[in-house]
Amino acid sequence: MAKTEKRSLEAESPSAARAEPIKDLRDWIDRVESMGELVRVKHAVDCNEEMSAITYLVAKQIPSPAILFERAKGYEKSPIGAKLLWNILGPSFRRIAVTL
Repeated sequence: MAKTEKRSLEAESPSAARAEPIKDLRDWIDRVESMGELVRVKHAVDCNEEMSAITYLVAKQIPSPAILFERAKGYEKSPIGAKLLWNILGPSFRRIAVTL
């Protein structure tokens, strides 16, 4: 098979779009969310007790999604707008594969 034929077949295959490497954490979050393996928590949550309790309970579920806490209690007005990502890999072969 000629190289040009091979390239056109690769471009048409549905897995070609998924084969692109992840550029940064934002790209990873978008990819995992599109797979349905990300939960966003928009309410302010306490860093010390509530986040770990929520993550513990979610980690017991199958499937166990990654959790993006968008606001930490006490830091709602943070100038950098920090978000906290928990259970990044969990027991998910799909997230591990995307990450690697």
